[in-house]
Amino acid sequence: NLMTDGLLGLSLGAEPADPDVMSRRPVDPSAGIFSGGLGRHTLATGLWIGAIALAVGFWYHETGDPAWQTMMFTTLATMQVVQAFAVRSHNRSVLGSNLLGNRVMNVMVPLVLVLQVMAIYLPGLSDRVLGLTPLTLADWGVAVLAGLVFLAGPELWKRAWHQ
Repeated sequence: NLMTDGLLGLSLGAEPADPDVMSRRPVDPSAGIFSGGLGRHTLATGLWIGAIALAVGFWYHETGDPAWQTMMFTTLATMQVVQAFAVRSHNRSVLGSNLLGNRVMNVMVPLVLVLQVMAIYLPGLSDRVLGLTPLTLADWGVAVLAGLVFLAGPELWKRAWHQ
């Protein structure tokens, strides 16, 4: 959580405002933080992330792969990176936004990925402290694919909610 949520959350705080922010209706100051569908969105996102991570972990566990916990950990990290890009705008698609428009995020995403790699492959930290197993290139492909599958959820939500 410190690696992904903390660092990526900091980068979201530096996100430039949406170009249409001044044309939107003002938010009622007495409205709760989860009003306007944000509560449903948060719940759906959490369930979607949990379902994908558990599915990957279950698949690896059931096939007898000793890296099943590392895969769940890496899949979660990958989805959190993807989620940081997905939540930069509540109404614009990731593909319709300037992916490199947040300079802080341009630093934090590679940093998070380097820290993830270090957590998995740095001797002493990976095996003795974190109990992780080295991943193959194919495992990383599965984690990235899981991140892309996750991205479909927020993108479909945006399309359905803001049309």
